[in-house]
Amino acid sequence: MQKITSCISKPNRKSTLHWVDFLFIGSFGGQTISKSYTMNKQVFINLAVNDVEKSMNLYTKMGFTNNPQFSDESGKCMVWSESIFVMILSHDKFKTFTKKPIADTRNNIAGLFSLSVDSVESVNEIVNNAISAGGIEPNEMRDYGFMQQRTVEDFDGHTWEIFYMDLSKFPSQEK
Repeated sequence: MQKITSCISKPNRKSTLHWVDFLFIGSFGGQTISKSYTMNKQVFINLAVNDVEKSMNLYTKMGFTNNPQFSDESGKCMVWSESIFVMILSHDKFKTFTKKPIADTRNNIAGLFSLSVDSVESVNEIVNNAISAGGIEPNEMRDYGFMQQRTVEDFDGHTWEIFYMDLSKFPSQEK
């Protein structure tokens, strides 16, 4: 097993993007090793929730997985893909990141979060699973011909648009 004895991170000056380089120095089998990593672009959506465990159950039913390495009783890191994460945080934990009041997302929209999937069946499965875990579908499926979309709200009113898009059906621009 690799034992990490130090970790150094620094901004990557080659880009204006916020990529970070990591250098791990440790030991493995009695040998000192070092390995450099560059962190890929990732999206972290932080949501204030009233009940972390109840919310984790709903997001798990939607197809997210929990990363326990970045989770505790005050927040859970829910993984959608290698680059998309949702941090569901207790109100107390969320307040440590901002001085602004937490929005009442049950009565006011604070954002629409959209996730693409590979089929209409996946859209239906995710939304139906969220509903079975207590989520709310505020409107019916919308069919735009090339895109089918359903909406689900979690217990705190955070709104998710789950959609499938078939670009081969996208209307062409005729001149």
